Amino acid sequence: MKKSFAIFIIVSLMLGSFLSVHPDKNGRMSCNSYSLEKEILYLLREEQFELLGNEGSVLDSNKIIYDVNNKEYTLSNVIKEGGRIIIRYSELNCNVCIDSLFSCIDNHLNKKEKQQIHILASYHNRNDLLIFKRINNLSYPIYRIDSLGISLENLNEPFIFVLNKDYSISHLFIPHKERPQDTRRYLNIVLSYIETMHL
Repeated sequence: MKKSFAIFIIVSLMLGSFLSVHPDKNGRMSCNSYSLEKEILYLLREEQFELLGNEGSVLDSNKIIYDVNNKEYTLSNVIKEGGRIIIRYSELNCNVCIDSLFSCIDNHLNKKEKQQIHILASYHNRNDLLIFKRINNLSYPIYRIDSLGISLENLNEPFIFVLNKDYSISHLFIPHKERPQDTRRYLNIVLSYIETMHL
């Protein structure tokens, strides 16, 4: 997986170089389009570095989490075997991004595949979590957590990863609402990976 991230970074940098010297149809590069493209590429590059920096991190299996009824568990109480897809988000993240992610999952995965998903969310108010679950008709196990203790949370974007049996993180991914095809491809990859874990 790290090799594919490295390839993505190289391609992003090459694309950035191309965009920085590629003129418009009149032979001019407009200041606004150049600045926007540069900013997007910068953000993508920063995301990739953040993903690489967190890949392989090991979570504390005794981390306290709470279900929707405010019952306290540890991470190891809830996830006892590896190969679970974890969706991590905060109520402060982009709502449209989160809605888009769940819509993509609902439309792309079958019932059995959805059983691999757990949600770890940050909410100050338990009622807000209950409202979100009801409005979005979420059937996945969902738990409140303050923090995983990894730097990726500082990007303030929802992300997905696979939690392995030793509580290490792999296959980190940041979904973008503008590119649902990337999310679908990612889900296919991690479901294949999880399937090989349970053979």
